Amino acid sequence: MKPNFNIDIVVPWVDGQDPEWLHKKNVYEDETSVDSRVNGDERYRDMGTFEYFFQGIKKFATWAHKVYVITDNQKPKFEIDDNRVIFIDHKDYIPTEYLPTFNSNTIEMNIDLIHDLSEHFVLFNDDTILISPTEYTDFFSEKGVPKDCGAFEIFRPFDDFSHIVLNDLKLINDTFDKTAALKNHGYKYWGTSCAKPSLARITGMADSAWLGWVDPHLPMPYTKTLFKTVHKEFPHLRNEQGMRRFRTPLDISHWLVRYYRLATGEFMPSNICKLGCTAVVKPGEEQPEIRKAFSKNKKIVLLSDQPMRKKDFELAKKSMDRLFFEKFNECEG
Repeated sequence: MKPNFNIDIVVPWVDGQDPEWLHKKNVYEDETSVDSRVNGDERYRDMGTFEYFFQGIKKFATWAHKVYVITDNQKPKFEIDDNRVIFIDHKDYIPTEYLPTFNSNTIEMNIDLIHDLSEHFVLFNDDTILISPTEYTDFFSEKGVPKDCGAFEIFRPFDDFSHIVLNDLKLINDTFDKTAALKNHGYKYWGTSCAKPSLARITGMADSAWLGWVDPHLPMPYTKTLFKTVHKEFPHLRNEQGMRRFRTPLDISHWLVRYYRLATGEFMPSNICKLGCTAVVKPGEEQPEIRKAFSKNKKIVLLSDQPMRKKDFELAKKSMDRLFFEKFNECEG
């Protein structure tokens, strides 16, 4: 089913093994006080699975108008057989004074500046693969309202990246009165959700502060208008975030845009979590979690890697190539 409005796909990508890019990154790391806790090598590691992303988009996202691939003057080495794909360099849309940047939050928070990007788009990660047919209505209503899960969840800061989510939530708490939101559209927080009612979620609703929401690690629908609204609401953020060449605990992320949407009620409640699941890439040939994901009748799988020896990764990659080849061809018949 085709929408009566254009919907694009946006995916940032970096080849973390590219010698020229690595040299540039190392030069700026030497000039900057970089926080290694939020800028580890795993932030830039390429599992060699990006090819699956394009195969999945071509086969299972026929509704997409254009596919914008954001890179730092890089292109994948494999062939891409999809005329919807457009490569966008950082310098094509990010203000010059913020370049070069190695901060994914800066890259994503300036997406609204991409010149020809459609009003409606879905933001993907490069390790998120479509594995069965999707419809645009998985992400937007027929009228173009983004679908989302408004279920409350008390955010628990377990790692160094938690600072960024807390920064996003603080801005929401500084801006929106929760009592008024509950009065105006509280039903959306208990509608079709990604989470069953629990004491923690009841507490999350009852507390006067915004304590957090369920955060699905899935492609996220957005509108350019909402990004621009957020930047207008917080006019200092584009510059402050842009000046952080590498990630810092002071960063804000695109989750701020999503939280703004949830706080204002500008979304259609939907159990978007049911669309996908996470599969950890294991050392060796078996890949049980990927096989399990394929058997769950999901539409999306998020591939999560872990440290492993080169030999183990080569075996894992060989197995993934076979599994995804079989999956994509199985769906042809």
